[in-house]
Order: sequence, then structure tokens, then C-alpha cells
Amino acid sequence: MSPFAVSDAAGSKFLTAEYNYAAAAAKVRLDRENPGLASAEYDQAHALLICHMHEVRLGSTGLKSESIGDYSYSREAGKTTYLLEYEQLIAAASALGGSNEDSVHVDSEMDDFKLDQAHVGGPLGD
Repeated sequence: MSPFAVSDAAGSKFLTAEYNYAAAAAKVRLDRENPGLASAEYDQAHALLICHMHEVRLGSTGLKSESIGDYSYSREAGKTTYLLEYEQLIAAASALGGSNEDSVHVDSEMDDFKLDQAHVGGPLGD
């Protein structure tokens, strides 16, 4: 998920105390914004927020823009790629009305047709 390693060794860029603080702060935010993520999605969102907080601490959140030939993009200040992924995960789950672990096909109650009762997968195909 990220190139970061948590360590208290000399020269480490991500100390255990910093990780513990970021993990706790990320959990508070995620619990407030969680639209009903499945367990694996919750863990992914939590990790993305922790990485975002670490990059903020490193000062990696200024306005970013890049041009490659005819293609160019920019990212607003304060947003890391981790935060963008987190926001996409939350938005996708919100659009689905939260977790879809218990979802069934809307036409599954049509007795005349004996339709599929299979599990409806999540946005990532799980």
C-alpha cells in the first residue's frame, strides 16, 4: 500500500509514536465518515488515511501538477494520492448505500422464474 515502514531505529521517517497517533486520528475520522464499509474496505480506508497523515507530516501536500506530452493533471493542495483513494472508496460505498455484504438481486423474489440468489459483489468484485 505504501513505501512507509514503521520503526524506531535511527533515521526512521515513521516512528511508532507517530504511527500510533496517526492510526488513532484516522480511526476517529473514518468512524465519522464510514458509510458502512465492509471489514476489508474499512481496513483499506484506515491504512489510506494513516499514509495520508504521514505524507502531510512530511510536507508532501502542496499543489501538484505535471505535464507529460499532451497529458497534464493537477491535484489541489492538501490532497495526497492516499487521500484521493480514500475519498473514492468512501464515495463508492456511499453511492451503494454502504456495505453490500447482505445485498440480493432485486428480482430474486420472482418465484415464477427461479432466478439467481447469488451474492452481489462489491465495487472491487469481492
